[in-house]
Amino acid sequence: MLSTILLSPSGTLVFQCGIMGILTTGRVLTTGKEDFSVDYETIFKALGEGTRIKIVKLLSIKPMYVCELESVLEMSQPRISQHLRILKQAGLLNMKKEGQRAVYSLNEDVFEAWITGFTSFLRQPLETLPEYQPEVNRIAAIANDPTIAICKNA
Repeated sequence: MLSTILLSPSGTLVFQCGIMGILTTGRVLTTGKEDFSVDYETIFKALGEGTRIKIVKLLSIKPMYVCELESVLEMSQPRISQHLRILKQAGLLNMKKEGQRAVYSLNEDVFEAWITGFTSFLRQPLETLPEYQPEVNRIAAIANDPTIAICKNA
């Protein structure tokens, strides 16, 4: 249900759906109106650890309390909480407080926007991305570079 995909000068892909809300860089923010700003570097760093991938998979099945994640993953509460904090800061998780306890779930809207947007980004021609102009120029130059020809024929 994306209505707009923009690429900022810093390389952040911005997804806008529905009514304009708060857009931010460096993290994913939902405003209740399905507006997202996705910083791929932050998301890939958040997902770049095996335990966090396991947590995402577990939360794709059902929302879970921290104590449930502790038991399933056989990890201490501080370690689980550290991983949850990183995933939440990236906007990938929702947290609902129930008294002293917290229930975590996947932010499925963000995952959907992230996957859709990243796929769109990969399909976008390099020449249409101003911040990739130096790379476009270097790609054109390698066709006539003798050291590249030697490398390819070695």
